[in-house]
Amino acid sequence: MLGAFAATAANAQTAAPAPTPAALQDAAPALPDWLAVGPPRPPSELAAAWDAVLRSGRPYLTEPVGVSTMAVRLSENPTAPLPYVELSADEGEYAGQWRFQAREGADLPHAAWRLVLSETPPYRVNVQIYCDDDAGDCLALRRELAELLPPRPTQQANWAQWLRILTDGPCEPGPVHMPAPRFPPVALARSSEGVVWIALAFNACGEVRDAWVHQSSRSIVLDKAAVNAARRWRVALPADQPGPGQAVVSVRFDIEDDRLPDG
Repeated sequence: MLGAFAATAANAQTAAPAPTPAALQDAAPALPDWLAVGPPRPPSELAAAWDAVLRSGRPYLTEPVGVSTMAVRLSENPTAPLPYVELSADEGEYAGQWRFQAREGADLPHAAWRLVLSETPPYRVNVQIYCDDDAGDCLALRRELAELLPPRPTQQANWAQWLRILTDGPCEPGPVHMPAPRFPPVALARSSEGVVWIALAFNACGEVRDAWVHQSSRSIVLDKAAVNAARRWRVALPADQPGPGQAVVSVRFDIEDDRLPDG
């Protein structure tokens, strides 16, 4: 059975007349050099992709723990224009990192993108979008893609270039800011505890540009809370490395402790 997206209102109301595809293309934002977007495919192809990826995929922002599709997460970002689900399929016809979007009240996605990362240098991300140009959905996807941070490569050969793309650029210095993650209420209710080792990639100002699970606590909820908190951190630069870099820190979730990063 196809899972329904979370909904709180009726289907989207009819909008003003949509701009022409040519006008949408003219208004599309510039994309980074490492991102290659192919021609849009029709949303009618999404039902099969959604069904296949939902059954076999996994949330790709909560890796590397093997998790079931029961852990599919809806966006918790209140500024997101539409509910979305992010899943990764490792192999087969629909392999790639997917973002499915749906309007409120819908049971099926109306738009999506699929990211396929290059396996050999240079670092590159090929994107297939599924959308209705006449409805303005393709422009909305391209605007989101223009703000996309480069996804972590699947092959070590592309790692150095990815890290350079991720952490390069101007930044504003500021004080160290590493607030402890909030103890997830679900984990608290279950008396779940553990230590999550988080890998960080930071820029020359110590701003964390990406964070991911290096060693799991074996609790998806705790892992996610630690990663989400770490992505908002500004870390102290190592004395012997005054610039962009990487680090691994541990975050302990202990009901009796203050849940501070161990460092």
